[in-house]
Amino acid sequence: MAAITFFILQASVLILILGGGGLLPETVCAVAALSCATAGIGFMIRSRTCAATPGGVASFPWLEVVFSAILLFVLFTTLPLPSCLEPLTGALRQSQNHLVEVGLRRASNFGMFTPDTHGFSLSRNRAGTLRMVLLLAASFGTLMLAASLPTRFKIAFLRFIVLAGAVVAAGGYVSQWHIPQGDTLWWTLPVERSLPGPVGCFMNRNHFGGFLAMLAPVALVLTVQAVRDRKWGGGLLFLVATGILIYALIMSLSRGALIAFAVGCLTLSAWLAFRKYLLASIGSLVGVGLLAVLIYNASPLVRDRLETLRDPLNAPSVQNRLMEWRESLRVWPHYPMIGAGANALRMVYPQVRQTSRNRWLVFSENEYIQLVAEGGLIGLVLAGLFCAAFLHRLQRPNPDPVPDYIRLSIAGAVIVTATHCLFDFPLHLPLYAVVLASLVGLSLPAPVETAPRRRALCLAPLVVGLAGCALIGIISPAALRQIDSYHYIRKSDTEQLRRALVWAPTSWHAWYHLGRAAYTEGVARHRVALCFFGEDLMTEATRLDPQNYRLWYSVGETRLALRDFDRAEAAFARAQQLRPWLSPPPIRRNR
Repeated sequence: MAAITFFILQASVLILILGGGGLLPETVCAVAALSCATAGIGFMIRSRTCAATPGGVASFPWLEVVFSAILLFVLFTTLPLPSCLEPLTGALRQSQNHLVEVGLRRASNFGMFTPDTHGFSLSRNRAGTLRMVLLLAASFGTLMLAASLPTRFKIAFLRFIVLAGAVVAAGGYVSQWHIPQGDTLWWTLPVERSLPGPVGCFMNRNHFGGFLAMLAPVALVLTVQAVRDRKWGGGLLFLVATGILIYALIMSLSRGALIAFAVGCLTLSAWLAFRKYLLASIGSLVGVGLLAVLIYNASPLVRDRLETLRDPLNAPSVQNRLMEWRESLRVWPHYPMIGAGANALRMVYPQVRQTSRNRWLVFSENEYIQLVAEGGLIGLVLAGLFCAAFLHRLQRPNPDPVPDYIRLSIAGAVIVTATHCLFDFPLHLPLYAVVLASLVGLSLPAPVETAPRRRALCLAPLVVGLAGCALIGIISPAALRQIDSYHYIRKSDTEQLRRALVWAPTSWHAWYHLGRAAYTEGVARHRVALCFFGEDLMTEATRLDPQNYRLWYSVGETRLALRDFDRAEAAFARAQQLRPWLSPPPIRRNR
C-alpha cells in the first residue's frame, strides 16, 4: 500500500503541474477524489492490521474532527436554503436575495427566460466557495497520504518534490525570459489576459516566485544533509536544484517571494546554528548570499526591481497592497459571524470600497485578512482549532519517526508560506496548497486508530471531501470556473446570467450584463418597457459598485438613449466626479 500511496502522491503533484497549476476545477476535483479515496482505503487497511497488534495507539482524532468541521462549514454555506430559513441568514443577505428574486421575476415576465425557483446560499459566491471545497479536500487528502508513508518513502517524496520544483523553476524561467508563452500556461492552456502575464504553470510571476520560495529552503536543507552524510552525488544534485530554484526565484522579480525566502533562509540558518551546526549555517548563508550578489550585479532588471525596497512604504505596489487590505477589512463588519463565504470577496467588496481604481479586487493579497472577510469569526476559530489540532498530532509518539532534517526543511517551507501570506494569497493556488499540505503531512505520524468507534471520525473528512467532489461532479466543475468569471459573464446568455445572479446575488457584473441584454432585446423588439427594465437592472449594478466610473458612464448613455435626460445628467455627473477628466456627451433636450 505504501508504494501505491507514494505513486498517488506523485501523480497528484504532476497532474497539477501539467494541468496549469490547478487552474481548472476539473483537475483539482480529480486530485481531491483520488487522494481522499486512496487515503481512506489506506486508513482502513492500516487500522485493521494495527487493531490486532498489541500496544496500538488510540488517541482521539482531533485533527480529522476539526477538518471535518471546516469542510462541513464551507459546504453548508453553499447549500441552497429554503425561503422559510432566509430570515435566519441576516437582514443584509435577505435584502440582497429579495432584490434578485424581484429582478428575476420581472425578467421572466418579459420572457427573457423560463421562470424557476431560486435557492440562495449563505455564500455570496457559491461557485467560488465550491472551488474552495475542492481545494480543501485535495489538500487534506494529500496531507493524510503523506502522513501515512513509511519514513523511507517520505524521504523519497521530499526529494521528488524538490526535483519537480526545480523543473518547474527552469520551465518558468524559460517562459518568462526566453520563449514567451503569451496568454497560455505551459504554452498550451489558454487563459485570460493578465499583466505582466503567465509564467510556467502560474498566472503571474508572484505566484511562480512564491512557489519556488517555499521549496528553496527544503532543497537547501537536503543539500546540507547530503554533504553531512558524505553523499557527494546527491549533494551535487540537490545543490544544482537549489541553485536553479534560487536563480529562477530572483529572476522572477517577485519582491514578496524574495522577502519570504529571506525570512525562511535566515530562520533556518539561525536554527542550524542553535543546533550547533554552525558550519552548515554559515555555509548556507554564504552560498545563498554569493549567488544573490552575482545575480544582482549581472542583471539590471533585478537591480531596478530591488531598488524599490529601499523606501518600501512609498513604493506604489506597497501603497496598493495597503489599500487592498483596508478595502478587504471593510467587508468584515457586514458579515461578522460566518463571513461573506470562501472566494466571495470579489462579489462583496465593491459595495464598501472607497476607491475608484480600475482594477477589480479578486483577492485581498493577504491570506489572513481574506480569512477574516470571507470566514468571519467562525472561520477564524476553525482555523485556530486546526492549527492547535495539528500541533497536538505532531506531538503524538511515532513508531516510525522521521529524521530531524525533514522536519527542519518542512519548517522552512511553512515559515516562507506564513510570511508570503502577508503579501499574496498562495494558499488559494491549488498547486501551492497541495504541495505544502503534502510537505506538512510528512512530519506527522500515520493516522492509525485502534478503537473501532473512532474510525468513523478519522474517515469523516475524507468522506465529506468525496461527497463534495461527487456533488461538484454533478453540477459540472467547468461551470465553477465560468459562473463567477468577469471574462465569461460578458459572453453569457440570459439563462447563464440568471444562474450567476442566484449564485452570487451581489455580482454587479451579472446585474449589469443582464440589464444590457434586456435593453438590447427591448431595442431589437421595439419594447420600450423592456428597455427601461434593462436600465433598472443596470442602475442596481451601480448600487452594488458605486465607485465604478465606467459603470456610471454606461448607465448615463443608456438613460440618454431613453431620453431620460435628468437622470442621464446625474449619472454622467457621478462618473465625472470619480474621473474629472471625463467629458460627458452633450444633452440636447429639444430633440
